[in-house]
Amino acid sequence: MGVAAAAIVNVACAMARRVGYPYDLEWMEGGMLCHALRLVQGEPIYAEPSARFVSFAYTPLYPAVLSLLAPLFGLGYAPARAVSIVAAAAALVFLYSFVRRAGGSRGVALGAAALPAAAFGPTGAWYDLARIDSLFLGLLAAAVWVGWWARRTRGGPVAAAFLMTAAFFAKQTALPFAVALGVALLATSRRAAAAYALTLAVFGGGLLTWLGLASDGWFWVYAFGLHRHHPFATVDAAVAPLRLFLLVAPAAFVLVGALARTRTPVVLYGTGLAAAGVLASSLGAGTEWSYHNALIPGVYFLAIAAGLAAAELEAGAPVFAALSLAAAVAAAPGGLVWLAARVLPPEPRAAVVLPLGYDLRPYLPAPSDRARGDALVARLAAAPGDVFVPDHGFYAFLAGKTTRLHAMNVADLVGAGRKVPADLVQEIREHRFSLVVVDVEVRDDGSRTSEDEAVGLVPGLTKHYRIAERITGPRVFSGGRFEPCCLLVPKD
Repeated sequence: MGVAAAAIVNVACAMARRVGYPYDLEWMEGGMLCHALRLVQGEPIYAEPSARFVSFAYTPLYPAVLSLLAPLFGLGYAPARAVSIVAAAAALVFLYSFVRRAGGSRGVALGAAALPAAAFGPTGAWYDLARIDSLFLGLLAAAVWVGWWARRTRGGPVAAAFLMTAAFFAKQTALPFAVALGVALLATSRRAAAAYALTLAVFGGGLLTWLGLASDGWFWVYAFGLHRHHPFATVDAAVAPLRLFLLVAPAAFVLVGALARTRTPVVLYGTGLAAAGVLASSLGAGTEWSYHNALIPGVYFLAIAAGLAAAELEAGAPVFAALSLAAAVAAAPGGLVWLAARVLPPEPRAAVVLPLGYDLRPYLPAPSDRARGDALVARLAAAPGDVFVPDHGFYAFLAGKTTRLHAMNVADLVGAGRKVPADLVQEIREHRFSLVVVDVEVRDDGSRTSEDEAVGLVPGLTKHYRIAERITGPRVFSGGRFEPCCLLVPKD
Protein backbone atom coordinates (compact mmCIF):
# COMPACT_ATOMS: atom_id res chain seq x y z
CA MET A 1 0.00 0.00 0.00
CA GLY A 2 2.94 2.31 0.62
CA VAL A 3 4.08 2.23 -3.02
CA ALA A 4 0.53 2.93 -4.20
CA ALA A 5 0.00 5.78 -1.76
CA ALA A 6 3.34 7.35 -2.72
CA ALA A 7 2.43 7.26 -6.42
CA ILE A 8 -0.92 8.96 -5.83
CA VAL A 9 0.56 11.60 -3.50
CA ASN A 10 3.35 12.32 -5.99
CA VAL A 11 0.88 13.07 -8.78
CA ALA A 12 -1.47 15.00 -6.48
CA CYS A 13 1.37 17.29 -5.40
CA ALA A 14 2.39 17.91 -9.01
CA MET A 15 -1.19 18.76 -10.00
CA ALA A 16 -1.48 21.16 -7.08
CA ARG A 17 1.62 22.96 -8.38
CA ARG A 18 0.31 23.07 -11.96
CA VAL A 19 -3.39 23.89 -11.62
CA GLY A 20 -2.98 27.62 -11.03
CA TYR A 21 -0.31 28.28 -13.66
CA PRO A 22 -1.85 31.08 -15.76
CA TYR A 23 -0.44 30.04 -19.16
CA ASP A 24 -0.43 26.97 -21.38
CA LEU A 25 0.93 23.80 -19.83
CA GLU A 26 0.29 22.23 -23.23
CA TRP A 27 0.01 24.12 -26.51
CA MET A 28 -3.65 23.30 -27.23
CA GLU A 29 -4.98 24.19 -23.76
CA GLY A 30 -5.64 27.77 -24.81
CA GLY A 31 -7.40 26.54 -27.92
CA MET A 32 -9.82 24.54 -25.77
CA LEU A 33 -10.49 27.65 -23.70
CA CYS A 34 -11.24 29.53 -26.92
CA HIS A 35 -13.88 26.87 -27.69
CA ALA A 36 -15.52 27.60 -24.34
CA LEU A 37 -15.18 31.34 -24.99
CA ARG A 38 -17.14 30.93 -28.23
CA LEU A 39 -19.99 29.28 -26.34
CA VAL A 40 -19.91 31.93 -23.61
CA GLN A 41 -20.21 34.59 -26.32
CA GLY A 42 -23.18 32.77 -27.86
CA GLU A 43 -21.32 31.69 -31.00
CA PRO A 44 -21.21 28.14 -32.41
CA ILE A 45 -18.11 25.98 -32.32
CA TYR A 46 -19.15 23.98 -35.39
CA ALA A 47 -19.34 26.39 -38.30
CA GLU A 48 -17.60 27.23 -41.55
CA PRO A 49 -13.84 27.75 -40.97
CA SER A 50 -12.85 31.38 -40.55
CA ALA A 51 -9.93 33.43 -39.32
CA ARG A 52 -11.76 33.96 -36.04
CA PHE A 53 -12.32 30.31 -35.21
CA VAL A 54 -12.04 26.72 -36.40
CA SER A 55 -13.08 23.83 -34.18
CA PHE A 56 -10.71 21.11 -33.10
CA ALA A 57 -11.67 17.63 -34.36
CA TYR A 58 -13.49 16.70 -31.14
CA THR A 59 -16.99 16.29 -29.80
CA PRO A 60 -18.27 19.25 -27.73
CA LEU A 61 -18.91 18.23 -24.10
CA TYR A 62 -15.74 19.55 -22.42
CA PRO A 63 -15.97 23.15 -23.72
CA ALA A 64 -19.72 23.05 -23.05
CA VAL A 65 -19.04 22.16 -19.39
CA LEU A 66 -16.51 25.00 -19.11
CA SER A 67 -19.00 27.47 -20.57
CA LEU A 68 -21.67 26.38 -18.08
CA LEU A 69 -19.25 26.83 -15.18
CA ALA A 70 -17.93 30.19 -16.41
CA PRO A 71 -20.61 32.36 -14.72
CA LEU A 72 -19.61 30.86 -11.35
CA PHE A 73 -15.87 30.36 -11.66
CA GLY A 74 -14.84 32.46 -14.64
CA LEU A 75 -13.20 31.23 -17.81
CA GLY A 76 -9.53 30.44 -17.41
CA TYR A 77 -6.89 27.81 -16.95
CA ALA A 78 -7.48 27.04 -13.26
CA PRO A 79 -11.21 26.20 -13.45
CA ALA A 80 -10.69 24.29 -16.70
CA ARG A 81 -7.92 22.20 -15.15
CA ALA A 82 -10.00 21.72 -12.01
CA VAL A 83 -12.67 20.01 -14.12
CA SER A 84 -10.03 17.61 -15.43
CA ILE A 85 -8.58 16.95 -11.98
CA VAL A 86 -11.99 16.18 -10.50
CA ALA A 87 -12.80 13.88 -13.41
CA ALA A 88 -9.45 12.08 -13.15
CA ALA A 89 -9.91 11.64 -9.39
CA ALA A 90 -13.41 10.28 -9.99
CA ALA A 91 -11.98 7.74 -12.46
CA LEU A 92 -9.55 6.50 -9.80
CA VAL A 93 -12.36 6.27 -7.23
CA PHE A 94 -14.47 4.21 -9.63
CA LEU A 95 -11.48 1.93 -10.25
CA TYR A 96 -10.93 1.45 -6.51
CA SER A 97 -14.64 0.81 -5.95
CA PHE A 98 -14.79 -1.64 -8.85
CA VAL A 99 -12.08 -3.84 -7.34
CA ARG A 100 -13.52 -3.59 -3.83
CA ARG A 101 -16.98 -4.64 -4.99
CA ALA A 102 -15.40 -7.60 -6.76
CA GLY A 103 -14.01 -8.77 -3.40
CA GLY A 104 -10.55 -7.25 -3.51
CA SER A 105 -8.86 -6.03 -0.35
CA ARG A 106 -8.18 -2.36 0.29
CA GLY A 107 -4.52 -2.90 -0.59
CA VAL A 108 -5.27 -4.55 -3.93
CA ALA A 109 -7.88 -1.92 -4.80
CA LEU A 110 -5.50 0.91 -3.91
CA GLY A 111 -2.71 -0.71 -5.93
CA ALA A 112 -4.94 -0.96 -9.00
CA ALA A 113 -6.09 2.65 -8.61
CA ALA A 114 -2.51 3.85 -8.19
CA LEU A 115 -1.36 2.29 -11.46
CA PRO A 116 -2.81 5.01 -13.78
CA ALA A 117 -1.61 7.68 -11.36
CA ALA A 118 1.91 6.26 -11.46
CA ALA A 119 1.81 6.38 -15.28
CA PHE A 120 1.20 10.15 -15.26
CA GLY A 121 4.55 10.99 -16.89
CA PRO A 122 4.70 8.28 -19.59
CA THR A 123 1.12 9.03 -20.67
CA GLY A 124 2.02 12.64 -21.35
CA ALA A 125 1.45 14.39 -17.97
CA TRP A 126 -2.10 14.87 -19.16
CA TYR A 127 -4.67 14.18 -16.43
CA ASP A 128 -4.82 17.76 -15.14
CA LEU A 129 -4.76 19.66 -18.43
CA ALA A 130 -7.48 21.85 -19.90
CA ARG A 131 -8.09 19.10 -22.45
CA ILE A 132 -10.89 16.61 -23.07
CA ASP A 133 -9.21 13.39 -21.93
CA SER A 134 -9.88 13.32 -18.19
CA LEU A 135 -13.54 14.25 -18.49
CA PHE A 136 -13.83 11.48 -21.08
CA LEU A 137 -12.10 9.00 -18.76
CA GLY A 138 -14.21 9.93 -15.72
CA LEU A 139 -17.49 9.54 -17.61
CA LEU A 140 -16.29 6.31 -19.19
CA ALA A 141 -15.31 4.89 -15.80
CA ALA A 142 -18.75 5.77 -14.43
CA ALA A 143 -20.45 4.16 -17.43
CA VAL A 144 -18.66 0.81 -17.16
CA TRP A 145 -19.09 0.77 -13.35
CA VAL A 146 -22.82 1.45 -13.49
CA GLY A 147 -23.27 -0.81 -16.50
CA TRP A 148 -21.88 -3.79 -14.59
CA TRP A 149 -22.89 -3.35 -10.97
CA ALA A 150 -26.35 -1.94 -11.70
CA ARG A 151 -27.13 -4.14 -14.69
CA ARG A 152 -29.88 -6.04 -12.87
CA THR A 153 -31.64 -2.90 -11.66
CA ARG A 154 -34.39 -1.24 -13.67
CA GLY A 155 -32.53 2.00 -14.31
CA GLY A 156 -28.92 0.76 -14.37
CA PRO A 157 -28.59 -0.02 -18.11
CA VAL A 158 -30.33 3.23 -19.00
CA ALA A 159 -28.03 5.24 -16.73
CA ALA A 160 -25.01 3.45 -18.20
CA ALA A 161 -26.15 4.35 -21.70
CA PHE A 162 -26.55 8.02 -20.73
CA LEU A 163 -23.05 8.03 -19.21
CA MET A 164 -21.56 6.26 -22.22
CA THR A 165 -23.21 8.80 -24.53
CA ALA A 166 -21.74 11.62 -22.43
CA ALA A 167 -18.31 9.97 -22.66
CA PHE A 168 -18.64 9.81 -26.45
CA PHE A 169 -19.53 13.50 -26.60
CA ALA A 170 -16.38 14.17 -24.59
CA LYS A 171 -14.22 12.08 -26.96
CA GLN A 172 -15.06 9.85 -29.90
CA THR A 173 -12.93 6.93 -28.71
CA ALA A 174 -15.70 5.89 -26.32
CA LEU A 175 -17.07 3.71 -29.14
CA PRO A 176 -15.00 0.55 -28.40
CA PHE A 177 -16.14 0.68 -24.76
CA ALA A 178 -19.77 1.16 -25.75
CA VAL A 179 -19.50 -2.07 -27.73
CA ALA A 180 -17.62 -3.91 -24.94
CA LEU A 181 -20.26 -2.98 -22.37
CA GLY A 182 -23.05 -3.99 -24.75
CA VAL A 183 -21.47 -7.41 -25.32
CA ALA A 184 -21.05 -7.92 -21.56
CA LEU A 185 -24.69 -7.05 -20.93
CA LEU A 186 -25.84 -9.33 -23.72
CA ALA A 187 -23.90 -12.21 -22.17
CA THR A 188 -25.38 -11.68 -18.70
CA SER A 189 -28.83 -10.13 -19.19
CA ARG A 190 -30.59 -9.74 -22.51
CA ARG A 191 -33.13 -7.40 -20.98
CA ALA A 192 -30.37 -5.11 -19.69
CA ALA A 193 -28.64 -5.25 -23.09
CA ALA A 194 -31.86 -4.28 -24.86
CA ALA A 195 -32.48 -1.31 -22.55
CA TYR A 196 -28.87 -0.19 -22.94
CA ALA A 197 -28.90 -0.46 -26.73
CA LEU A 198 -32.26 1.27 -27.06
CA THR A 199 -31.16 4.19 -24.88
CA LEU A 200 -27.92 4.57 -26.82
CA ALA A 201 -29.80 4.58 -30.10
CA VAL A 202 -32.46 7.06 -29.00
CA PHE A 203 -30.42 9.41 -26.82
CA GLY A 204 -27.06 9.18 -28.57
CA GLY A 205 -28.52 9.01 -32.04
CA GLY A 206 -30.85 11.90 -31.29
CA LEU A 207 -27.99 14.11 -30.11
CA LEU A 208 -25.88 13.23 -33.15
CA THR A 209 -28.76 14.10 -35.45
CA TRP A 210 -29.51 17.35 -33.65
CA LEU A 211 -25.88 18.50 -33.67
CA GLY A 212 -25.58 17.72 -37.35
CA LEU A 213 -28.75 19.62 -38.25
CA ALA A 214 -28.08 22.55 -35.91
CA SER A 215 -24.61 23.06 -37.38
CA ASP A 216 -25.62 22.61 -41.03
CA GLY A 217 -23.46 19.50 -41.12
CA TRP A 218 -20.28 21.11 -39.77
CA PHE A 219 -20.36 18.95 -36.63
CA TRP A 220 -19.89 15.87 -38.83
CA VAL A 221 -17.06 17.55 -40.71
CA TYR A 222 -15.07 18.33 -37.57
CA ALA A 223 -15.93 15.31 -35.40
CA PHE A 224 -15.55 12.67 -38.12
CA GLY A 225 -14.68 14.09 -41.54
CA LEU A 226 -11.26 15.58 -40.80
CA HIS A 227 -9.98 12.35 -39.24
CA ARG A 228 -10.97 10.30 -42.28
CA HIS A 229 -8.78 12.39 -44.57
CA HIS A 230 -5.68 12.28 -42.37
CA PRO A 231 -3.13 9.48 -42.85
CA PHE A 232 -3.20 6.68 -40.28
CA ALA A 233 0.18 5.69 -38.82
CA THR A 234 -0.12 1.90 -38.78
CA VAL A 235 3.32 1.42 -37.22
CA ASP A 236 2.54 3.75 -34.32
CA ALA A 237 -0.77 1.95 -33.77
CA ALA A 238 0.97 -1.41 -33.77
CA VAL A 239 3.63 -0.26 -31.28
CA ALA A 240 1.05 1.06 -28.76
CA PRO A 241 0.33 -2.40 -27.21
CA LEU A 242 4.06 -2.94 -26.69
CA ARG A 243 4.37 0.41 -24.94
CA LEU A 244 1.39 -0.46 -22.76
CA PHE A 245 2.92 -3.82 -21.88
CA LEU A 246 6.19 -2.19 -20.86
CA LEU A 247 4.26 0.18 -18.58
CA VAL A 248 2.07 -2.44 -16.85
CA ALA A 249 3.86 -5.77 -17.46
CA PRO A 250 3.54 -7.11 -13.87
CA ALA A 251 -0.17 -6.29 -13.91
CA ALA A 252 -0.55 -8.10 -17.24
CA PHE A 253 0.97 -11.22 -15.68
CA VAL A 254 -1.60 -11.04 -12.87
CA LEU A 255 -4.38 -10.96 -15.44
CA VAL A 256 -2.94 -13.91 -17.36
CA GLY A 257 -2.59 -15.86 -14.11
CA ALA A 258 -6.20 -15.20 -13.14
CA LEU A 259 -7.51 -16.18 -16.58
CA ALA A 260 -5.53 -19.42 -16.44
CA ARG A 261 -7.05 -20.25 -13.07
CA THR A 262 -10.62 -18.99 -13.31
CA ARG A 263 -12.83 -17.17 -15.78
CA THR A 264 -15.44 -15.52 -13.61
CA PRO A 265 -17.83 -13.09 -15.32
CA VAL A 266 -16.30 -10.04 -13.65
CA VAL A 267 -12.75 -11.00 -14.69
CA LEU A 268 -13.92 -11.63 -18.25
CA TYR A 269 -15.66 -8.25 -18.21
CA GLY A 270 -12.47 -6.58 -17.03
CA THR A 271 -10.53 -8.40 -19.74
CA GLY A 272 -12.96 -7.17 -22.38
CA LEU A 273 -12.58 -3.61 -21.11
CA ALA A 274 -8.80 -3.98 -21.19
CA ALA A 275 -8.99 -5.17 -24.80
CA ALA A 276 -11.16 -2.15 -25.65
CA GLY A 277 -8.63 0.08 -23.89
CA VAL A 278 -5.73 -1.33 -25.89
CA LEU A 279 -7.75 -0.90 -29.11
CA ALA A 280 -8.64 2.70 -28.22
CA SER A 281 -4.99 3.47 -27.44
CA SER A 282 -3.85 1.93 -30.71
CA LEU A 283 -6.40 3.93 -32.69
CA GLY A 284 -5.36 7.09 -30.87
CA ALA A 285 -1.65 6.41 -31.37
CA GLY A 286 -2.20 5.90 -35.09
CA THR A 287 -3.96 9.23 -35.49
CA GLU A 288 -1.80 11.87 -37.13
CA TRP A 289 0.03 14.15 -34.65
CA SER A 290 -0.93 11.94 -31.71
CA TYR A 291 0.93 12.09 -28.40
CA HIS A 292 1.49 9.77 -25.46
CA ASN A 293 -1.92 10.63 -23.97
CA ALA A 294 -3.25 8.08 -26.46
CA LEU A 295 -2.07 5.43 -23.99
CA ILE A 296 -4.35 6.62 -21.17
CA PRO A 297 -7.36 4.34 -21.93
CA GLY A 298 -5.10 1.31 -22.27
CA VAL A 299 -3.34 1.93 -18.97
CA TYR A 300 -6.57 2.67 -17.10
CA PHE A 301 -8.55 -0.35 -18.26
CA LEU A 302 -5.60 -2.71 -17.95
CA ALA A 303 -5.44 -1.47 -14.35
CA ILE A 304 -9.11 -2.37 -13.85
CA ALA A 305 -8.56 -5.83 -15.33
CA ALA A 306 -5.44 -6.42 -13.23
CA GLY A 307 -7.21 -5.28 -10.08
CA LEU A 308 -10.13 -7.64 -10.71
CA ALA A 309 -7.69 -10.45 -11.47
CA ALA A 310 -5.73 -9.78 -8.28
CA ALA A 311 -8.97 -9.82 -6.30
CA GLU A 312 -9.67 -13.31 -7.67
CA LEU A 313 -6.15 -14.52 -6.86
CA GLU A 314 -6.02 -13.10 -3.34
CA ALA A 315 -7.64 -16.12 -1.72
CA GLY A 316 -5.12 -18.62 -3.10
CA ALA A 317 -2.05 -16.48 -3.76
CA PRO A 318 -2.33 -13.25 -1.77
CA VAL A 319 1.40 -12.53 -1.75
CA PHE A 320 1.70 -12.95 -5.53
CA ALA A 321 -1.30 -10.66 -6.14
CA ALA A 322 -0.06 -7.91 -3.81
CA LEU A 323 3.56 -8.00 -4.95
CA SER A 324 2.62 -8.06 -8.62
CA LEU A 325 0.46 -4.95 -8.26
CA ALA A 326 3.19 -3.23 -6.24
CA ALA A 327 5.68 -4.09 -9.00
CA ALA A 328 3.26 -2.75 -11.61
CA VAL A 329 2.92 0.55 -9.77
CA ALA A 330 6.71 0.76 -9.45
CA ALA A 331 7.14 0.09 -13.19
CA ALA A 332 4.31 2.35 -14.43
CA PRO A 333 6.40 5.57 -14.35
CA GLY A 334 8.52 3.99 -17.08
CA GLY A 335 11.14 1.75 -15.49
CA LEU A 336 10.74 -1.11 -17.96
CA VAL A 337 10.63 1.36 -20.85
CA TRP A 338 13.94 2.76 -19.64
CA LEU A 339 15.43 -0.73 -19.47
CA ALA A 340 14.16 -1.58 -22.95
CA ALA A 341 15.69 1.59 -24.33
CA ARG A 342 19.07 0.49 -22.93
CA VAL A 343 19.10 -2.88 -24.71
CA LEU A 344 17.26 -2.23 -27.98
CA PRO A 345 18.94 -1.02 -31.20
CA PRO A 346 18.32 2.66 -32.09
CA GLU A 347 15.34 2.20 -34.43
CA PRO A 348 13.12 0.01 -32.21
CA ARG A 349 14.26 2.02 -29.19
CA ALA A 350 12.80 5.19 -30.71
CA ALA A 351 9.52 3.35 -31.27
CA VAL A 352 8.99 2.41 -27.60
CA VAL A 353 10.65 5.25 -25.66
CA LEU A 354 8.37 7.31 -23.39
CA PRO A 355 8.91 10.13 -20.89
CA LEU A 356 9.77 8.98 -17.36
CA GLY A 357 7.55 9.91 -14.45
CA TYR A 358 9.45 9.09 -11.27
CA ASP A 359 10.62 12.67 -10.80
CA LEU A 360 7.79 15.02 -11.79
CA ARG A 361 9.77 18.25 -11.36
CA PRO A 362 10.38 18.60 -15.14
CA TYR A 363 6.62 18.93 -15.56
CA LEU A 364 6.35 21.85 -13.13
CA PRO A 365 6.45 25.52 -14.22
CA ALA A 366 9.10 27.72 -12.65
CA PRO A 367 8.68 31.37 -11.58
CA SER A 368 10.66 32.33 -14.69
CA ASP A 369 7.98 30.75 -16.89
CA ARG A 370 5.31 32.84 -15.25
CA ALA A 371 7.46 35.94 -15.71
CA ARG A 372 7.95 35.19 -19.40
CA GLY A 373 4.22 34.71 -19.83
CA ASP A 374 3.49 37.99 -18.05
CA ALA A 375 5.97 39.79 -20.30
CA LEU A 376 4.49 38.31 -23.47
CA VAL A 377 0.91 39.16 -22.54
CA ALA A 378 2.00 42.70 -21.64
CA ARG A 379 3.59 43.05 -25.09
CA LEU A 380 0.38 41.84 -26.73
CA ALA A 381 -1.73 44.23 -24.67
CA ALA A 382 0.51 47.18 -25.60
CA ALA A 383 0.36 46.43 -29.32
CA PRO A 384 -2.13 48.60 -31.23
CA GLY A 385 -5.10 46.86 -32.85
CA ASP A 386 -5.30 43.12 -33.43
CA VAL A 387 -2.63 40.54 -32.69
CA PHE A 388 -2.25 36.92 -33.78
CA VAL A 389 -0.84 34.15 -31.55
CA PRO A 390 -1.50 30.99 -33.58
CA ASP A 391 0.02 28.52 -31.11
CA HIS A 392 -1.44 30.03 -27.93
CA GLY A 393 -4.69 31.70 -28.90
CA PHE A 394 -5.94 32.39 -25.37
CA TYR A 395 -2.97 34.67 -24.72
CA ALA A 396 -4.66 37.22 -27.00
CA PHE A 397 -7.78 37.06 -24.83
CA LEU A 398 -5.67 37.56 -21.69
CA ALA A 399 -4.26 40.69 -23.34
CA GLY A 400 -7.75 42.03 -24.08
CA LYS A 401 -7.55 41.22 -27.78
CA THR A 402 -9.74 39.25 -30.17
CA THR A 403 -8.79 35.58 -30.49
CA ARG A 404 -8.09 33.82 -33.78
CA LEU A 405 -7.89 30.23 -34.96
CA HIS A 406 -5.21 27.87 -33.63
CA ALA A 407 -2.16 26.63 -35.54
CA MET A 408 -3.50 23.09 -35.07
CA ASN A 409 -6.55 24.12 -37.08
CA VAL A 410 -4.34 25.09 -40.01
CA ALA A 411 -2.62 21.69 -39.86
CA ASP A 412 -5.97 19.88 -39.59
CA LEU A 413 -7.45 21.66 -42.58
CA VAL A 414 -4.40 21.30 -44.78
CA GLY A 415 -3.94 17.66 -43.75
CA ALA A 416 -7.54 16.93 -44.74
CA GLY A 417 -7.10 18.58 -48.15
CA ARG A 418 -9.08 21.70 -47.23
CA LYS A 419 -8.06 25.32 -47.75
CA VAL A 420 -6.97 27.68 -45.03
CA PRO A 421 -9.76 30.23 -44.37
CA ALA A 422 -9.60 32.92 -47.05
CA ASP A 423 -10.23 35.73 -44.57
CA LEU A 424 -7.10 34.74 -42.61
CA VAL A 425 -5.01 34.95 -45.77
CA GLN A 426 -6.61 38.33 -46.51
CA GLU A 427 -5.95 39.66 -43.00
CA ILE A 428 -2.27 38.72 -43.26
CA ARG A 429 -1.99 40.26 -46.73
CA GLU A 430 -3.58 43.50 -45.49
CA HIS A 431 -1.31 43.69 -42.40
CA ARG A 432 -4.33 43.44 -40.12
CA PHE A 433 -2.16 42.29 -37.20
CA SER A 434 0.26 44.72 -35.62
CA LEU A 435 2.05 41.82 -33.92
CA VAL A 436 2.29 38.09 -34.66
CA VAL A 437 3.90 35.59 -32.28
CA VAL A 438 5.31 32.35 -33.69
CA ASP A 439 6.68 29.29 -31.89
CA VAL A 440 9.52 26.92 -32.54
CA GLU A 441 9.14 23.27 -31.58
CA VAL A 442 11.75 21.80 -29.23
CA ARG A 443 12.29 18.16 -30.21
CA ASP A 444 12.95 15.28 -27.81
CA ASP A 445 16.68 15.44 -28.55
CA GLY A 446 16.81 19.13 -27.64
CA SER A 447 17.10 20.44 -31.20
CA ARG A 448 14.71 23.14 -32.39
CA THR A 449 12.87 23.75 -35.63
CA SER A 450 14.18 26.72 -37.58
CA GLU A 451 12.61 30.15 -37.34
CA ASP A 452 11.97 30.13 -41.09
CA GLU A 453 10.06 26.88 -40.78
CA ALA A 454 8.04 28.25 -37.86
CA VAL A 455 7.09 31.41 -39.77
CA GLY A 456 6.33 29.43 -42.91
CA LEU A 457 3.67 27.32 -41.19
CA VAL A 458 1.23 30.26 -41.36
CA PRO A 459 0.22 30.90 -44.99
CA GLY A 460 1.44 34.26 -46.31
CA LEU A 461 3.29 35.22 -43.15
CA THR A 462 6.77 34.96 -44.69
CA LYS A 463 5.79 37.28 -47.55
CA HIS A 464 4.03 39.97 -45.55
CA TYR A 465 5.71 39.98 -42.10
CA ARG A 466 9.26 40.11 -40.77
CA ILE A 467 10.89 39.14 -37.51
CA ALA A 468 11.26 42.24 -35.37
CA GLU A 469 12.42 40.63 -32.14
CA ARG A 470 13.48 37.25 -30.81
CA ILE A 471 12.10 36.30 -27.40
CA THR A 472 12.16 33.45 -24.94
CA GLY A 473 8.49 32.79 -24.25
CA PRO A 474 6.88 30.64 -21.55
CA ARG A 475 7.55 26.94 -21.94
CA VAL A 476 4.96 24.17 -22.15
CA PHE A 477 5.36 20.98 -20.11
CA SER A 478 3.10 18.42 -21.73
CA GLY A 479 2.61 17.42 -25.36
CA GLY A 480 4.62 19.00 -28.16
CA ARG A 481 7.15 21.52 -26.88
CA PHE A 482 6.04 24.64 -28.73
CA GLU A 483 7.64 27.79 -27.31
CA PRO A 484 7.21 31.42 -28.46
CA CYS A 485 10.42 32.52 -30.15
CA CYS A 486 9.74 35.50 -32.42
CA LEU A 487 7.67 38.65 -32.66
CA LEU A 488 6.74 39.59 -36.20
CA VAL A 489 5.56 42.96 -37.54
CA PRO A 490 4.28 43.96 -40.99
CA LYS A 491 6.84 44.54 -43.70
CA ASP A 492 7.12 48.10 -44.92
